[in-house]
Amino acid sequence: MIANPLAGQVGGELTELETLGAEISVELATRALAALGVAAHEVTAYGKGAIVGT
Repeated sequence: MIANPLAGQVGGELTELETLGAEISVELATRALAALGVAAHEVTAYGKGAIVGT
C-alpha cells in the first residue's frame, strides 16, 4: 500500500506524485521481471490497474 502524501490537501500541484510514480514504476517493473524470470525485451504485452479509495 502506498499512502498519498497529498491526501486531504486542496491544490493542483502534482509534481510530488509524478516523482513518486516514476520511482515506483521502476521498482514494480524490476520486481515483475524478476518474478517472471524474463528480460525486459522478452515482454510482448502488459496491463495496468489501480485501486483507489479509503
